Amino acid sequence: MAAPNPNSIYSMNNLVLSLDIFEGIVDFSASSKEYALGVSTETRDLDLGYGLCSVETTNPNFIQKILVLGKGYEKSLTETKANEIISSTLNEVASISIYPNNNSYDLIQRQLVNGSAEIISNCYAFGKVFLESYNDGGNHYNSVSAATLKGNNGYTTFISKDITVEEAMTLMKNNILGTITPKSLVSDGGYDDYSSLSVFDFVLDIEYFDGTFQNSRVYLHLMDKRKVRGVFPFALETLSVYFVPSIVRNDRNLNSKYTSARSKIKNIIKQWVLIPSWSPDFISYWRSSPVEVPTRIKQYLKDELGIII
Repeated sequence: MAAPNPNSIYSMNNLVLSLDIFEGIVDFSASSKEYALGVSTETRDLDLGYGLCSVETTNPNFIQKILVLGKGYEKSLTETKANEIISSTLNEVASISIYPNNNSYDLIQRQLVNGSAEIISNCYAFGKVFLESYNDGGNHYNSVSAATLKGNNGYTTFISKDITVEEAMTLMKNNILGTITPKSLVSDGGYDDYSSLSVFDFVLDIEYFDGTFQNSRVYLHLMDKRKVRGVFPFALETLSVYFVPSIVRNDRNLNSKYTSARSKIKNIIKQWVLIPSWSPDFISYWRSSPVEVPTRIKQYLKDELGIII
């Protein structure tokens, strides 16, 4: 029997990535249900209860901010009620800047060239906006931060403009690039009951960036990942009577389809693993293969089939 095509692992990886996207859609459906009911149906460390949308502002204090967010509420597992996400002004809650303070919490982390931060041009950077929650001295606090995708050297990863901005956004939407984690004074603060929640993904379209507002040309492409969960349920009786049953029913149907798809994909991957012509066996083949095993399928094999390669 002929040996399987080693490139088949990329097909299996794409199946898992597609399942991840489906799982995200199911979670959006769950958030719609929880929003309509005004109650959480699962226990989570942190939820966005309401708001925190991207807003336009005429406040001159925010002229150098690439993103300004409106007010909102968050629900933490350690609190008995929703908390307002602390406002910095009457109308804005938080803002994100790309301009440096020359420390490890700058959004764009640049390498040094001859003692000065390098100038970046004609590339993309990728990042996330996080809602953060924590306790300190017996009091509950929250904040908003942003972080970019980093390389092994700790600096921001840039991709040249050999692709369109739409293609760059697709890489971000499909979770192909890698993991982005919070990097802020709060996340590094060692606070009690710290938790974070991704609320936006973004691509920075960088034409030119030298760290100054006057010279830099950077454009933000924002992808809304907010999953607003029940703080304010549907207040009108007509909404509750007609919309809530439909939302709950659609959520049930979507979960049923996801469960079916998950089972079928697991069976496909299991049959692929059990092909008898792997030489000398599946695990040994992939541990010694010159073809790099994608991270997602490697994790899936470990979590779902107990196979470590």
